[in-house]
Amino acid sequence: MSELRLSATKPINAEPIGRAGTRLWAPDEGGVSTLVLRTADPAELDREINAAFGVSLPEIGRTRRLSGEAMLLRPAEERAYVLGETAMSFEATNFATFLLLDQSDFWVEIRLDGAASCLVLERGWKPRLDESHFPPGSVARSRLWSVACILIRRAACEFTLLVPRSYAISTYEELETSLRWVA
Repeated sequence: MSELRLSATKPINAEPIGRAGTRLWAPDEGGVSTLVLRTADPAELDREINAAFGVSLPEIGRTRRLSGEAMLLRPAEERAYVLGETAMSFEATNFATFLLLDQSDFWVEIRLDGAASCLVLERGWKPRLDESHFPPGSVARSRLWSVACILIRRAACEFTLLVPRSYAISTYEELETSLRWVA
């Protein structure tokens, strides 16, 4: 009987797409960890987050930079996420105030940056993306077309999407189509 083996594959093998000063691309996979927050004692939670990551827990809807490109995201009261290589560096996973789960094989990162990035996203994203409602450093959970995802605004015209791996290719293709329409 032949032996079956699973091999790691990139979820999106497409080359970066550039059009009218806007770029759509899928970076090499980093780490994504989910923090299930136990919010009974917010002060203790913040102390433990600060001890683990060197920054305080962001407000709901905001992000904090860690080292390099790594970020701590808080799109909801009960969840936070660590995006970047820092997510892979913990030996302990069950802290007193939060549970750390490696979900690097679940989430896929897609990036969109440039002048038309807001227009591309607005074709499928329901919440308002203007800077007065969603400024740089913001994070939100919502739907992009029919896919639940997490959207991070890194800068005025720079976005990162975290989408479930099973929807990565179709989401990338929808964004590519949207880019071709608006740019």
